[in-house]
Amino acid sequence: MKGTDMVYAMQYLDDEKIHQAEYGAFSPGNFYRDEGGRKNPRRIFLLAAVIALASVLVGCGVLYVLHRQQLRIADREIYDMPWVELSEENEIGAIPQQVLTTSGPEDSKRYQAAKEWNEFEVSYARDHDWDETFSCPSEYERYGLYSQEMADKLEEILDKYDLQPIGARVVSQGQKGILDYLGLETVLRPGVPAKLNDLSVDYYESGYFTVFCNIQMEAGEDRWPYSTYVTCTFSGKEILDDGVLILDYPDTWEEWNYTTSSGENFLILYSPEYWECYAIYDRGDAMVSLTIQTAQALYTDNRYSENQMNRQQVEQLLDVMDFTLDPVPGNPALLSGLPEGYDSTQRSQTIDGYTVELKSTVSDRNKAQVVLGITLPDGKPVSEEDGQKYWGLKFEEISLQCGNAPYLSSMSAHEQDDGDGLDNTLEYVIEWYKEEPEENMEAGAQWTLTLGQMCQETFNNALEQHEYLWKTDTIWKFDFTFDPDSDYRSLEFLSAPTELPAIVVETADGSDDWGTATVRSITLHTNSLHILMDEPLGDVDFSSWREETNPKVVLKDGTSIVLRMDRGNALDQSNTSCQENWKPETAIPLDQVDYLLLIDGTILYPLEP
Repeated sequence: MKGTDMVYAMQYLDDEKIHQAEYGAFSPGNFYRDEGGRKNPRRIFLLAAVIALASVLVGCGVLYVLHRQQLRIADREIYDMPWVELSEENEIGAIPQQVLTTSGPEDSKRYQAAKEWNEFEVSYARDHDWDETFSCPSEYERYGLYSQEMADKLEEILDKYDLQPIGARVVSQGQKGILDYLGLETVLRPGVPAKLNDLSVDYYESGYFTVFCNIQMEAGEDRWPYSTYVTCTFSGKEILDDGVLILDYPDTWEEWNYTTSSGENFLILYSPEYWECYAIYDRGDAMVSLTIQTAQALYTDNRYSENQMNRQQVEQLLDVMDFTLDPVPGNPALLSGLPEGYDSTQRSQTIDGYTVELKSTVSDRNKAQVVLGITLPDGKPVSEEDGQKYWGLKFEEISLQCGNAPYLSSMSAHEQDDGDGLDNTLEYVIEWYKEEPEENMEAGAQWTLTLGQMCQETFNNALEQHEYLWKTDTIWKFDFTFDPDSDYRSLEFLSAPTELPAIVVETADGSDDWGTATVRSITLHTNSLHILMDEPLGDVDFSSWREETNPKVVLKDGTSIVLRMDRGNALDQSNTSCQENWKPETAIPLDQVDYLLLIDGTILYPLEP
C-alpha cells in the first residue's frame, strides 16, 4: 500500500468512526498509565484512533475496492423515460434499470448530494414543463436546469453538503485553443503500445473536465484491433457531480475489479448486450469515470458490429491511459486558437501550409454570401469521379458573429471549382439567411467569420468506415464588412395576404397535388426570393417535382431567371406559419424585372414603391 493511499483513506473516517475509536475500542479498565502511574486518556484516544485507522487500512486492497452496490442511487423500471410514471397501459415492456452515480461511494457526502439531486430531477420533471422565462446562470448550465425552482433546489443541496457547482464551461475558438490553454497533449502513458487520435476536451471553471478521444492499440498480444472511442471524466471531490451511469437489465452486467499496471484500481461494468462498458476509479482527490466503446464501429452514424472486446482487451486499454491528469489553465489568449501576432483583417492568410483567402462578401436585405479561396498544400489528394473533381473539403466549425446584427438562421456551405485548372485549389461558398428578412444586413456592420478544423474525408466502401486522409486543427479568423456595392433594395409582389394556387401540397395518400395557401408576402431581392405564408412547412411545399415548373423571374427583355428552393423553416413553436427562400441562378437586376411567374402559371407584377 502506498502512503498516498493511506492519506486518501483517511478522508472517509468521519466523526462517528473517530468517536468509536476513542471511546468504544477499549474497555474502561484497560487504561495506559504515564510515567507517574496516572491514567493518560489522551494517549489512549490517540492510540485508539491509530489502531482504528490501521484496522481500516489492513487489507485495504479489499476495503477500498469499489463495488457497484456502493454507487447505486436508484432502482427503477421505465417504459420510455424515467420521469414518466408507469401505469397499466404502459407497464408491459418496462425496462428494469439501475442508476449509479460517478460521484463516489455511499459513505461520502458527494454520494448523498448526487442521490438527492437525482431523485429531485426525476420527480420534478414529471409535473413541470420548461419555463421559457428562466435564464440559467452559466455556472449551473451543466445541470440542465429549466426553472428557478430547480436552481433554488440545486443551491440548497450545494449549501447542505458544502459542495461547489461544476461551473461555466471554458469556451475556445477550437479544440487546439482549449488543448493549448490546458497544456494537454495526450491521455496515454509514455511508451505504451497505442496511438491517440482526435483528442478533445470539455473543461469547466471548477476544474471538472472530460476528454474525448479514439485509441488505436498496436497489433499483438490479442489486443483489440479496432479504433476505440473513449470518454474519460475527472471530477473533483468538492464538486457536485450529476453524472450517472444507467444499467438496463442490471442482472446482465458483469462486474469485476482490475488494478492497472500503474496502480489504479478500477471497477469495471460490462454487458455483452451493449456496445460500451464503464470503468470507475477513486483517485482520492477526484473520481475518474470512463465510457469505452466495446464494439467495432462500422461507420459514423452509430452503427456497430457484433464483434466485441473481451475482458482482457478492456483491461489492456486501461493499462495504456494516464489517469494522473490534472491540467492547469494557462494564458487565456491561447483559447483563441490563433498564432501569436495573427491579424484577422488580412484577406489572405496562410497557416501550416493551408491558405484561405476572403474573396468576396455580398449581401441583400435577406441573404448573405461569403466566398473563400482555398489552397491546399502540395501533394494532398483530390479524387475524381465521372470527370468531376471531389475535394471532400469541409470546415468542422463555421461561426459568424456580429455585435449589432439581427439573428441569423443556420448557415450552409459547399465547395466549387475555382476554374484555374489546379487540383489543390477551390472556392468555398458560405450562405445564410436572416430570421427576420425585413431588417437590413448593413454593409458597414463589423462581422467576424471563424473557420476551424479543415479535413478531407473518403469512404472505404467495403467497411463503410470514415478514413481521414488529411487534417489540420487550425483556426482562420476574418473580420470583414459586406461589399459596399451590395444592393439592399427589394421588390414586393403582394399588398395583403392572398390565397394563391401556386402551391404543391402533399395529400393524405402521400401524392402531390395543387392546393392553395395564404401567402403573406413575396419579396424579391438581388440574390433571393423570400416567401412568407400562414401554412406550416409540414403541409405546404413550394418546391416542384418538375424542373420546368420552377418559379421564374422574367426581365423586361424577356430573359428568364430560374429560381430553385434553397431554404425554409417554421417561424414559431405553434407551427402556424413558415418562410421559404429561393435562390436565382444569377444575380437579379431589380431595375429590369418585369414580373414573377409562379409554378402554376400565375403572374405577379411588382408593386409600386
